[in-house]
Amino acid sequence: MTDSQPRDALQRALVTDQPPADPETPHSRHSSESPAEPRPSGSPWTVRVANWSARHRWPVFVLWFVATIGLFAGSLGVNYVRTVEAEPQPHMRRALQGLESALGELRTAEHDKGGWRAAAIRSTEEAIKETHRGIEFDNHH
Repeated sequence: MTDSQPRDALQRALVTDQPPADPETPHSRHSSESPAEPRPSGSPWTVRVANWSARHRWPVFVLWFVATIGLFAGSLGVNYVRTVEAEPQPHMRRALQGLESALGELRTAEHDKGGWRAAAIRSTEEAIKETHRGIEFDNHH
């Protein structure tokens, strides 16, 4: 006996969508002697879907598996899942603000200071560029 063969009348009813035969009164269901009991029109759609998926478990499994992997691969393909961009990098942003503030102060300072002010401006501008590059690198990796 395999897993797909029913083991008793109840399982046969679940697999074949047929109600189990009542051994005491086999024709009482269709009899007109019992007007108090309405005749059921069939099993609900949820039961029919469950029965079908039980009979076709491997195709259903493969379909769900392929759909899940496909959605995951598709979301990676369009860069939909990017948790790195959600990181605000507060320390790098504050450092950038501090460098920009320092650059503003250096530019408004008087006199050349023997060339050191100009060198400090160049170094601060370079530090600002490097900070921007660091933020961009972290956003993409």
